[in-house]
Amino acid sequence: MQTTTRRQFMATSGTTALLGVAACSSGETNGDDSGAGSGPATGEIEFWAWAAGLDTIVDEFNASQSDITVNYNVIPSGADAYKKIESAVKSGSGPDLAQVEAQQIPTFAVSGGVLMDVATGAEQYKQNYSPATWNSAGFQGQQYGIPNDQGPLVAYVNDDLLTAAGAEFADTWEEYRDLADKVRTDTDAYLGTLVTAGAFMAAVSWQNNAHWFAIEDDSWVVSLNGEATREALNFWIGMANDDLVTVNPGGNAGFWQTLDASEVVSYTTGIWGYRGMKGNLERTSGAWRAMPVPQWEGIEPMNSLWGGSNWAVMEGSKNAAAALKFADWLAAEPTAMNLQYENSGYYPASDAEQVDGYAESDEFFGGQKVASVFAEAADLVGDDWQWGPSMTTVYTLLEDSIGDAIKTGDCTEMLNSVQEEVVGRLRDSGLEVREG
Repeated sequence: MQTTTRRQFMATSGTTALLGVAACSSGETNGDDSGAGSGPATGEIEFWAWAAGLDTIVDEFNASQSDITVNYNVIPSGADAYKKIESAVKSGSGPDLAQVEAQQIPTFAVSGGVLMDVATGAEQYKQNYSPATWNSAGFQGQQYGIPNDQGPLVAYVNDDLLTAAGAEFADTWEEYRDLADKVRTDTDAYLGTLVTAGAFMAAVSWQNNAHWFAIEDDSWVVSLNGEATREALNFWIGMANDDLVTVNPGGNAGFWQTLDASEVVSYTTGIWGYRGMKGNLERTSGAWRAMPVPQWEGIEPMNSLWGGSNWAVMEGSKNAAAALKFADWLAAEPTAMNLQYENSGYYPASDAEQVDGYAESDEFFGGQKVASVFAEAADLVGDDWQWGPSMTTVYTLLEDSIGDAIKTGDCTEMLNSVQEEVVGRLRDSGLEVREG
């Protein structure tokens, strides 16, 4: 197994030291000392993000009022974004507001000195969001900003191909495997793809009621090798070894080609996945339908998230109130939500009923109105999943070792190894950790 460079975490004194939650400054805003983000929402703010089309949306905001001026800078996504953000904030040259994915929030909270606790100022916007999405922008009672988008799992299905095979899509994962066998036998196509991205592995495990991280008695509890995770990953590994699904990292030219050539019948992904499909699939446009992701038998119906980001207020911001007001406008104002739909396809963390496109007939989906499927997917997402410190490292370890697990036909050794590595790294960084 390849390993990544050990990430060092900053611990602080007292109870928070056990969790690695660094104390935040008071975040004095515009001279107001009543709480971070609660002062006058006026002035200029610096905003860093990578979502497509934000320049147009920022221009719309700036033109709509005169109290706040937003200066927007595009940054790369992923690990490069977080390195840039952390370096800039800690050197005193960071933005007021930045795009931060949900799984990155605990890492920044643990390292300290990056995010500002704006719970006081943010409280007025809380009613615009579900508990699950609101919690994604916070950690351990602190609120770092406003949730923008979410990625509930759905299944995008080539209904024309499935109908030609005389079959309907599966309601349960057990039925999914039976359907995969039928589709492979009758059409020579594959039902789906085992996507080797760490985020996919997290999502399918979470949907089976796995809990990779928890916080109990002032300690991190790590359960990356739990039974629910083994069951979910071995389900996909077993189908791959039986030649019922393909194996691919996803999002590349070869992956899109398999979908557009009707070699793969369905795509299990976050709601946002349709944007890549629309941009890359031509021959099969109109054949696809959005459908609920299959459920696991023996547990209550539930869903999970693959993707989702927040507008997080950065430590050192002198205009946190203005940053929060703009962030809420960006995430919950119908004008901004519809522009995000048109430009990036993000599924909102706030009320999706205000996005016109989801309620309209979609030619790519054969005239389907996807709103009800997407809403059901979002409603089934619980709020008890806890992201852990340094999910980037967790994902990398899983991605580096999933190939070997597929070869052996079982993920147990992989998960035990990743569990041991992650627990060791967290303990070495000074965090209180125990194994679940």
